[in-house]
Amino acid sequence: MSIESGAADGEEVVRKTEPESLEIERSRTGKPVPRRGGRYRHSRYDPEKEAERLVKRAEGRDPRLVVLLDVGWGYAVLAARRLFPKAKVIGFESDLELAELARRRGAWKEDDRTVFLARGEDRDEFELLSRFIDEVGAARPVFLSAGSADSDAGDKWKHRMIELVEKIVAMQRESLSTSARFGSLWWENSVRNLEAWTRVPDVSTWFNKAQGEMVIIFAAGPSLDDSLELFQGGDGGVRLVVDTAAKRVLESGIRVDAVLAADAQDWTLEHFSKLEVSRLLATPIVPPALWDRGRERILMTLAGPHFEWMASAAGMRRVPLKAGGSVTTFAFDLARRMSPRAILLVGNDFAFRAGRRYASGTTYEGRFGMHSLVPNRFLTFENYLLRNAVREEDGQVTDEVLRQYARWMEWEIAATKIPVYRAVDFGLLKNSPVIPPDVLRQFLERPAWNPPRPLGGTSETVPISEKRLRRALGSERLRLARILTSPRKRLAELGPFFEPIVRPFAVASHLDGLDDEAIRELTRRLVRAGDLLDEVLSEDARR
Repeated sequence: MSIESGAADGEEVVRKTEPESLEIERSRTGKPVPRRGGRYRHSRYDPEKEAERLVKRAEGRDPRLVVLLDVGWGYAVLAARRLFPKAKVIGFESDLELAELARRRGAWKEDDRTVFLARGEDRDEFELLSRFIDEVGAARPVFLSAGSADSDAGDKWKHRMIELVEKIVAMQRESLSTSARFGSLWWENSVRNLEAWTRVPDVSTWFNKAQGEMVIIFAAGPSLDDSLELFQGGDGGVRLVVDTAAKRVLESGIRVDAVLAADAQDWTLEHFSKLEVSRLLATPIVPPALWDRGRERILMTLAGPHFEWMASAAGMRRVPLKAGGSVTTFAFDLARRMSPRAILLVGNDFAFRAGRRYASGTTYEGRFGMHSLVPNRFLTFENYLLRNAVREEDGQVTDEVLRQYARWMEWEIAATKIPVYRAVDFGLLKNSPVIPPDVLRQFLERPAWNPPRPLGGTSETVPISEKRLRRALGSERLRLARILTSPRKRLAELGPFFEPIVRPFAVASHLDGLDDEAIRELTRRLVRAGDLLDEVLSEDARR
């Protein structure tokens, strides 16, 4: 490929010797028009007016998310930004050479309302889109084709991009719905777990402490039944068990280093019924009573404004783990941060077997029987069947929830240099090989792992941290009292501390404003939050 100087104004002309070369010509209005072979990507007369006609098709629909396919030189992007100043705009371009040239030449620039993606199909671009769409997740996207597909491949590419955006929007809607249903509970548990915030050591004390070891993650998928006998001999390896699998693994007599819990519902306590847990790793949103189930306790915090506020207010170092939606993904992020020689996944299937989502002997399996495919945390069985049709992928029976967890795991596994194995050949993570018996034996024959001594606060620092956090809670209580005198006018004054409660309403406000019913519901939740703060702060006064 050669780049030559074109017109007198210095416009570059890109020429290739191949028949389907990419060239940049001039329209009659003087604007650049890409051409590959005999196909012009925009009007040869007035590409800006052509783009405006295209984008005006969305007028009257008050779009908040505009998705443009095959944007070429970006005229439709600029038109969409101009015509819909409140909307976010996503531009896709299937021609990678054209995309790179347009980006290099500054055909248009990204800002907080615009993102440009060459394809949108790799992990980085998926995560970028997820963050970008987050704020308008409840909006219905408007799709416009800025270029005509001239082949079946072009049509298929557009369908894939549409499917990608719709999938992310659906995820964001579900995330908002989950926040609306459970955000207040997450906030309430976090505040009630005040002592955990100031007295329980941070999970980062385990980082880089498994060098030379293998970290084994036991999850509750159906293949757990096939795998437990592999660990009956030998005590080696760092053994992390997610709460759903705890009952099954501990009752099998397998040595366990830690049980992980991340869910806020009281249902989580049933996983620990009649169990002796030597070491509990839990998030700050678990039911407060759960902390009593572990003789030794370690805090795994989450990313987000509220959790950052709590750690800062207490003056405690808290390092959030990267959550991909399940306790298993917490465990995987911890495992790789421990810098082991290898990671072994046991029961991390993300697939059904014989109609069952869980291994035998787990709490869910015992409660639901054949209904054990219910994902439990967010949905009833009936709603689950409506929202998450069972499907087949790569010869495995799965559903959209499990498929998304598996996709996150695949991306994270691909991004780490640590070898990741499966215990048996089952499930969606087929890119991870089954561990050879001799390799497994090599790790299991090592001595039991000796965890680092938790680094909690000293007898002097713990009271200081608790006093700092309680003072900060008192200030937020006063702020809330002022806001509740006129909630519609003063909601913007709510800070990050209340984010889990406010987020769904904040998004609704961004999109369509809050009606009276929404204001009443948010006010009710904030009044309840104020009552809880009074309760927590009065406990301090009684002391």
